[in-house]
Amino acid sequence: MLKAVRIFCRQSSPNLFRRLRHTENSSKNDISGTTSLGRNSTFPTVYNFPALSKSPSWLPPVKYAVPEANRYDTNVTTLENGLRVASEKLFGDFCTIGVIISAGPRFEGKYLSGVSHFLEKLAFMSTNKYGSREQIVETLHDVNAICDCQTSRDIIIYALSCRTTGVERVVELLSETMFRPKFSPEEIESAQAAVINEIDDLKNRRYDPTPILTDLIHAAGYGNKSLGLPKYTPLDNIPRIDASMLRSFTKEFYQPERMVLAGVGIDHQQLIDFGKKYFSIPKNDDKSSDKKTIEDNKAIWTGGIVM
Repeated sequence: MLKAVRIFCRQSSPNLFRRLRHTENSSKNDISGTTSLGRNSTFPTVYNFPALSKSPSWLPPVKYAVPEANRYDTNVTTLENGLRVASEKLFGDFCTIGVIISAGPRFEGKYLSGVSHFLEKLAFMSTNKYGSREQIVETLHDVNAICDCQTSRDIIIYALSCRTTGVERVVELLSETMFRPKFSPEEIESAQAAVINEIDDLKNRRYDPTPILTDLIHAAGYGNKSLGLPKYTPLDNIPRIDASMLRSFTKEFYQPERMVLAGVGIDHQQLIDFGKKYFSIPKNDDKSSDKKTIEDNKAIWTGGIVM
């Protein structure tokens, strides 16, 4: 068997070599623009391909995608009581609804610093309609919803994401947790523990000092008022903040003219109807009070050093 293979290779090798030589010569004659890379080059020939700066004539024109700054229109409507309703249509089975309130640490001048921090921890607790946190959790589970509350120096945000079929229950829940919270003694104690744990984590267990440094920088820049007030509750204030103070703060600042009801993935008219139904609190017509609030919380840069 091996002998037969050797005989075949001897007979076929010269013919195969002649065919390869003929093919190479034919290719050199047929292809124009062939140049040599040199005697010592590994590749005997190179071909002049079209320049990358020009599109080949045989290719169809290229169509590029044009980025758009805004994929959807933002609809904004102001209701009679001053509540602004904003929405963007987004196709899908889920939506997000939130309320942004012009309230936060910068507005705590006549209150104890930390009221906003406590309100964040007490969000979505028991209300007049929902007697316990467990009932709220069950409602969230029924509509596949998640909830969140966050504060910054200027605003407090309550938000929920859910299936589009459960939008009305979500808006109702937002209204309940904002306007009709119970602030029971047990919940106040729970909020105190959560605040202490968060501050302890920032000071002792967290490697990123940014939150504390940000508070110190604002205090140095704006003094002990407006934007200079701390975002995190001072330890001395934790046992002094009670339900009465929280209600007083929400009564003053949780006003429709200071709110935006915003939604993504919901029909604008539907959100307007829910806003009228669940946020129908009357507008605060005391203009002198509004003017005083603005003046008291006006940010004035002072500069300086925190001692």
